[in-house]
Amino acid sequence: MTSIKGTNLAILASGTGTNFKDIVESAQRNELPVEVKLLITDKEEIGAIAHAKNLQIPFVVIKPRSFLNFDDWDHEVAETLVNYEIEFVVLAGFLRKIGPHTLEAVKGQMINTHPSLLPSYGGKGMYGINVHKAVVENGEKVSGCTVHWVNDHYDEGQIIGQKQVEVLPDDTPESLASRVKAVENPFLIAVLKSVLSKNQS
Repeated sequence: MTSIKGTNLAILASGTGTNFKDIVESAQRNELPVEVKLLITDKEEIGAIAHAKNLQIPFVVIKPRSFLNFDDWDHEVAETLVNYEIEFVVLAGFLRKIGPHTLEAVKGQMINTHPSLLPSYGGKGMYGINVHKAVVENGEKVSGCTVHWVNDHYDEGQIIGQKQVEVLPDDTPESLASRVKAVENPFLIAVLKSVLSKNQS
């Protein structure tokens, strides 16, 4: 199948890379108007890197502790995006705060997926299983996932879309996480496709 050229996309991830894998495979099937040019991570030996190797996507590890301060790290991320001519960024389980240089490098064209219905259960420290644990402990009836634009505050950018998931009476944080993840991956792809289609129209 001939590849359809589209927006140059980078994905930032810190963990297993399931969303990264889904986005790349969707792009390779020409279901998304993007070319995934790069994976940026802040950690070595994570699942996202293994997926990048298998899918033949370039990756760069930019560890914050390798820099004197946040601003220097932010500059390096921004410069990397510019060097790869990146036009759009997806945060897919990326646990670092995004700085102003990085946002400016892609003119704010950056979205994030978060495993709760923001603004509930967002902010610093609210990621992964921490979110689902808090949801279960607080007796919530509904949770889900949110895709939103990224700004320079944790999980506070404008919401693009949300997908609800019922919290069952016998849910554990792990069982809830599994069900949210099952809807999060395809929902992120659908939102990304919609946003990119509007950008290119």
